Amino acid sequence: MPSSSTSLPSTSAVSRRSLRAVRDSDIIARLGGDEFGLLLPDCSAADAEIVVGRVYAELAAAGVAASLGWAAITADRGFTAALAQADTAMYATKQHRRQSA
Repeated sequence: MPSSSTSLPSTSAVSRRSLRAVRDSDIIARLGGDEFGLLLPDCSAADAEIVVGRVYAELAAAGVAASLGWAAITADRGFTAALAQADTAMYATKQHRRQSA
């Protein structure tokens, strides 16, 4: 079986699709393989769930079954802490997907 990183469609296709789902201020990054982190400046949990749902839909339309973690970037928690939280959330999502399969 090919690794996750080799089974993804072209990076540019995935990028175009995922960028359609986020706000201009949001940051989406491929962390590796099928793993993505989404950093959402000044975003409530309810709004984040909407954005995350749109990203999942766009990635699915590109043929990508991904694990996605998100975190809000706030004044009291900067980029580095938010990225660590998104990474942790992504691994929790990935574990949940494995247990549900």
